[in-house]
Amino acid sequence: MVFGTFIIVILRSLRRIHFTLVASFFGVVGLIECCIYCLAIGRFDIPDSTWEWFLITSIGILTFFSQILMTAALKFEDAGPIALVRTSDVVFAFVWQYIFLGVIPDVYSSTGAVIVCSGVALIAFRKYVTNLPPKHRNRQKYSFLLK
Repeated sequence: MVFGTFIIVILRSLRRIHFTLVASFFGVVGLIECCIYCLAIGRFDIPDSTWEWFLITSIGILTFFSQILMTAALKFEDAGPIALVRTSDVVFAFVWQYIFLGVIPDVYSSTGAVIVCSGVALIAFRKYVTNLPPKHRNRQKYSFLLK
């Protein structure tokens, strides 16, 4: 989690650099790290089936697009809201694991997901209230969120 925070702050500082260059660099660094790790443990397994190749390729492509979208978002928005929205990854992971693997999250995991979603919704609503004109009745009604 700490390193994830560093990544968000570093990406925010690199907002003048094109987002595809940043995402490509992350991919190259990840490839180098994987090669070093494989050499360190002395093991490199090649996938056996077409399905495994498909899954690995899908993970790579989706991770690349996720990195591009996060870098582009940090170019236009503050790091705080983006970090908060990224925490909703947990909720999406629950949904996908239920759909594809049939694994049902336990009560503690579901409670944590509800807390995370509530925090994200509250921050989004606070941003909405902040952007309202000063005399708007909803801004006055929910002014406690702005303190």
